[in-house]
Amino acid sequence: MSVLQGVLAQHTDFARARDISQALRILAAGDYDALFCGWVLPSDTWREALQEVHKRYPNLPVIVVYHAAEEKDWIDVLNAGAFDLLAPPYDETAVLAVLEEAVLLREAQLVA
Repeated sequence: MSVLQGVLAQHTDFARARDISQALRILAAGDYDALFCGWVLPSDTWREALQEVHKRYPNLPVIVVYHAAEEKDWIDVLNAGAFDLLAPPYDETAVLAVLEEAVLLREAQLVA
């Protein structure tokens, strides 16, 4: 995750949360274009996090981050309503492309 944070820190402002409650407080206090959600959270699952975020912020793209992803994991994440799934290596170009697509989608949904 630290490699991903390093890539994001070079190009965006971001905040880090330990659990879904903290993430929701951070989201409420600011204007964010996307949420990167870890596959494993200390007290929550990525599915619970995704559901809570979509209840409050239906147009916010959620990108699930996993240490290793197979095709079935990617399909599972998309079927659950996430925008995308990222797995290492966190190539700067790929991370920024996913983030840019998420931001463009969110902007388009907000205008519509």
